[in-house]
Amino acid sequence: MPRAILKNGTICPVEPIPSDWTEGTELQVEKAQESYAAVGRDKSAEWMREVEALAAMLDPAVDQQLEAAIADIRKQAKWHQELQTICAESDPREGARSGWEGKK
Repeated sequence: MPRAILKNGTICPVEPIPSDWTEGTELQVEKAQESYAAVGRDKSAEWMREVEALAAMLDPAVDQQLEAAIADIRKQAKWHQELQTICAESDPREGARSGWEGKK
């Protein structure tokens, strides 16, 4: 059953309505036993504790390797972008591209 909230006196769905529910379908609405928002916060906090515990077990050298790899990828991407710009500017045909973006 889709969840909904009460907002300014109107029941507003927070999930998609089933496709077989047509206009005028009678619904029975009941107050939820517990707040889904509170449950979501509790689960998010639990998930974050798990992530932090796993992160604490990692070797700092792995983090350094990952950061170095990311920096290298960004450096290569910047170089390719600069090369593409240079090639596009040096092409005598108006609007021509260097071919880095693929043939059209």
